[in-house]
Amino acid sequence: MTEPVCPDRETDEYLVFPAPATIEKMISNGELHHLSGFENNFDDGQGIHFNFIMSNGQRSCQRDEWLTYTDHYMPEGAHKIIRSVVARWDELCEAIFEFKFFDKDKNLVYQIGDP
Repeated sequence: MTEPVCPDRETDEYLVFPAPATIEKMISNGELHHLSGFENNFDDGQGIHFNFIMSNGQRSCQRDEWLTYTDHYMPEGAHKIIRSVVARWDELCEAIFEFKFFDKDKNLVYQIGDP
């Protein structure tokens, strides 16, 4: 039913995306929820610890217990104009440091993480 991605090397937990068949079913039922924001470990959104927030309020659940997270939301309607995303990976830390979302003309729509 689901496909795991980005395994945590120290646990058996995975971030999980719906399988294509599940996505098609959600679309046909009008239940496909979009990414609406992030939890981030910095108040200004420039931290490197992220959790995803979906439009239905569901959140990814991989957490670092010692951190405090702040909610950061994309601009209203951003999901309708975003056409590409860049996730900046840091080889040394083996972590994503930043997400940038762009529209069809490559204009920046939303950015979060360590610039």
